[in-house]
Amino acid sequence: MANFKRGKFLERIIEGIFKNAGFYTEVNTRKWGFETDVFEKKEGYNVIVQCKQHDKAYLNIKEKLFEWMGKGIYAKVDKVVLVVSGREIREDEYAKARELGVGLWSEDLVQQLLKLDKGDLKEKINRLIGFKEEEYQKKKEEEKEREIEEIRKEIFDRRKAEARVRKEKREKSILMRVWKFVKWVVKLVWD
Repeated sequence: MANFKRGKFLERIIEGIFKNAGFYTEVNTRKWGFETDVFEKKEGYNVIVQCKQHDKAYLNIKEKLFEWMGKGIYAKVDKVVLVVSGREIREDEYAKARELGVGLWSEDLVQQLLKLDKGDLKEKINRLIGFKEEEYQKKKEEEKEREIEEIRKEIFDRRKAEARVRKEKREKSILMRVWKFVKWVVKLVWD
């Protein structure tokens, strides 16, 4: 039971780190049919984190790296991070993580992150997970421009339709007046 509590505590620590770095977070989510300890999202950039607290139990990190790489591909997230606490991470495990594109964080790294102020934390987290804020700001601005252009087109199309309706009403009005005039003339002639 103690490991379970410490594992949940680690999840909350990771959630807090990402929140302080400006991410939206969810803990123990089942968005993709499997449980993710922590899900983070920032400006369309999605990260899933799996926390492993193992003081005494055996943990095959390479196996977990493959497992979570696959889950990340399935979930179509931008980054997967495996946080390991209570056990040293070997260099070959770090190498495998780099090869697979999975972030592998040690307890020491988490402790370092906890000591950073918000600005430095944001910068460090962005670097660790490969989040390039400038690219996403540019992407966001481009999306905003596309939305504005769509709104402009919609307004233009609506005005064009309204102008067509007004023209049809005018033409109908003119035809009605002509028809009334014709009826009046016919009435004059017949009377």
